[in-house]
This record gives sequence, C-alpha cells and structure tokens, in this order.
Amino acid sequence: RSALSGARRGEKEHLMLGERMASSLRSSVSASVAPAGETDFELGLHYWHSNFPAALEHFRRAAEAGHVGGCVYLYRLFSELAGTLPPRAREDPAPWALRVAAAQAAMEQRAEQGDAQQQRLLGMCKEVGIGMRRSRTQAVRWYRRAAEQGDARAQFNMGLCYDKGIGLQRDPAQAIAWYEKAAAQGNASAQHNLGVCYEKGAGVPRDPRLAVHCYQRAAAQGCAYAQNCLGSCLQRGHGVAADAARALHWFRCAAQQGHVGAQRNLGILYLDGTSRPHDRQQAAVWLARAAKRGDKVAFALLAQLQQ
Repeated sequence: RSALSGARRGEKEHLMLGERMASSLRSSVSASVAPAGETDFELGLHYWHSNFPAALEHFRRAAEAGHVGGCVYLYRLFSELAGTLPPRAREDPAPWALRVAAAQAAMEQRAEQGDAQQQRLLGMCKEVGIGMRRSRTQAVRWYRRAAEQGDARAQFNMGLCYDKGIGLQRDPAQAIAWYEKAAAQGNASAQHNLGVCYEKGAGVPRDPRLAVHCYQRAAAQGCAYAQNCLGSCLQRGHGVAADAARALHWFRCAAQQGHVGAQRNLGILYLDGTSRPHDRQQAAVWLARAAKRGDKVAFALLAQLQQ
C-alpha cells in the first residue's frame, strides 16, 4: 500500500516539487559563505536528472565564476550527454577539459585537505579522464574518501562502482549498501538504482512492490529514468495495480526530458489506445523523436505507421 499511495502522491506533487527544492536550495546556499559559483553549481546538480538545459545554464554560470565543478559537468554534458541537448546548445567539450586540467593541482590539494566535494569531482575526472590521466582505481579511492564523509553523490558513485565493477571487483551486496546510504539522504539516482535492484533481485531478494516505492521517490524528484520505470510498472501491473492513464503520465514526464525509452513507450501507448482514444498523430510524434535518437523499435513502429 505504501508504494501505491506514494506513487499517487508523487504524481500530485511532481509539478511543484522541483521548483520548491530549487528555491530552498538557492536560499540555503546563498545564506552561507559559499565559494564563487557554488549556488549555480548546486542548482545544476539539482536539475541534472530533470532538466538538462537548466542544468547547462547553471553549470555554465558556475564555470564562468571559476567553479571547477561547473567545468567538469559541462564537459560531461557536451561529450556523454550531447544527445539530450538541442542542437544549437551543443559545443566542443575540449575547452572545458582544459580548464579542469589547469585546476588539477588545486583540486588535489583541497581533496587531500578533506574537501568532500573536491574528492568526488576528482574521482569523476579520474574515472572518465577529464583533463587528467584516466585511472578508475584512483577514482574509487577519491569516491570512497568523500562517501565516508557522508557525501550522498559519492555514496551513489561507490554503489555504481560496486554494481558495475568499475575500478574494483563487482560486489552486489556492497552496491546495495552504498545505494541505501545515498537513497536515505534523498539521492534520486540511488533511489532509482535501488529500485532496479529490487525489481531484478540483484543483491537483494526480488520485491516488485519495494521497487515501485523506490521508483516513486526518485520520480517525484524529477528523475527521468525512474519516471520511465514507474510508468512501465504501472503499464504492466508489476508491483502495483495496472493503470494505463498513470503510466502515460509518467512516460510523458520522462519523454519530455528526452528519455528515449519513455518517448518510445509513450508512442506505443498512443498507438494502442489503452489509456485514451487511439491517437496516431501523437504516436507518430513520440515514435519519431525516439527513432531519431536511434531506437530501433520506435523506427520499425514508425515505418509501419507511415505505410
């Protein structure tokens, strides 16, 4: 019952929650003595899983104020996640890597002095090779130091490393332990990944209802991955009563953020008419978006629709 009621509550609050959190974040960071660009950097992190264009704007402001974290995330946006941005917003990531390289010595000094944020950022740079030599072993070392200080994002990164075997031996039980630490602090990525683990029975006993509860918590924070998973559970009646209308709601939330799978799933719902009258036009719109991003199922369905 908690998973179902939580999901309904998440739908009602979803539209207002993000801006309330962002407003609160602005106030709390501004009220403290923060380094230049810190407010925009934290706002960029807030929008990281829910609004990439907004994240881009805040990370750019942070970077222009001299915040190295803004440079790190701009590099990731323009390299790993360029497909989520409008074509006019994309640019060469190399200059941002150069800025990170120039700040490496200062980052390492602050990380050695115990700055958890710098430890986490240094771990990211080492893992991906942003402006410095790639070393996944060193990445784990820095993530662990930050995670042990209670940094939720570093705790999530530790969970991911154990989950995928990045820089250390894969250990599902350790992955769960770190995901739970981060999820307890409200980290949406950890909540989503924890949901995946419960749905698949990876490192924990399989529990579809608990998976739905985890997805709901992350979806309410704007995590597109969790929104798509929640929509899928509602569509299939997996861990929650089947509800095609609510599935469509969550697929749309994720699809509007650029999640390819959700765009395909939304197109299929409009195509089969299970949640509302059959709508070939809307089906074509969403299937085309997914097909343009390389989704083969969407491409095939779109071809059939256009015949």
